[in-house]
Amino acid sequence: MPVSPKPEVLSPPRVVRQDLEIRDFEKVLLTQFSTRIKNLERKPLDKIVAQAKEHKKYDTYHSTTLEGYRITPEEVEALLSGDIPDEKKSEGDRYFEEVKNRMAILGYSEAFDFIINQIQKDFGHPIVSESLVQDTYYHLFKPSADAKLIDYVTLASYRNMMVFIRGSSYVPPSHEKLRRFGKRDRKSGNQSNSSSLLIRHYSPLY
Repeated sequence: MPVSPKPEVLSPPRVVRQDLEIRDFEKVLLTQFSTRIKNLERKPLDKIVAQAKEHKKYDTYHSTTLEGYRITPEEVEALLSGDIPDEKKSEGDRYFEEVKNRMAILGYSEAFDFIINQIQKDFGHPIVSESLVQDTYYHLFKPSADAKLIDYVTLASYRNMMVFIRGSSYVPPSHEKLRRFGKRDRKSGNQSNSSSLLIRHYSPLY
């Protein structure tokens, strides 16, 4: 018996609309930045990695405060280095435990180091795969699991509920759409052109 063809899977209106907006955005990017992108100076891997590590504290501070965590650059440095500032030593372990409770900072640090190591291993032939995304997510939230704030099982699966970002009007996609959006983003992320990377960075704004 002949095999019936699979029915065509239609993309939801939101996905179609977002794809059209992204295409328009790409046209603007190519118009505005194509010359600059072509003239970018290519840096050797060791210099790129060194610069990334040098800015780790800065990136950690801004990435975590962007998510709504209230923390100072000094607290970030204390947590990453394991040292308590002199003016806080009178508070002893209580101060350090208060800072440690902000596990998002440690998670960001672990994920940061993981990505740097992955860049060094995959340099020249990078692939954005589902396992890479899942491994990054694991490192991002592993400190929270170590502190028993969440279950390790949640690190091995996609979320199954809605989430919200404190202090932001942006609503992340529902859990039903994660796999579809993730597949599309990974496909776009594996394109080597700079405009595609810029679009993937800013696409949550849509």
